[in-house]
Amino acid sequence: MIESPVLRELIAEFERAARQKDIIKVLVARFGAAAMGLDAELKTIDDDRLDEFVECAATCPDLDSFRDRLSH
Repeated sequence: MIESPVLRELIAEFERAARQKDIIKVLVARFGAAAMGLDAELKTIDDDRLDEFVECAATCPDLDSFRDRLSH
């Protein structure tokens, strides 16, 4: 167990950034470079919803449907 609040915060930020990057990687692999523009929008998503967007990135029919989901 990590006791340092600062270290816990840094680890959480690193994990969040890694999940956001993974979502973009999936979207780019599926839909091309146009997905790169979603970085800023993904940064606004709460941590508890990022897993939902990993699944959405893997299963959405197109990039527009992913964008629609981000806006809700």
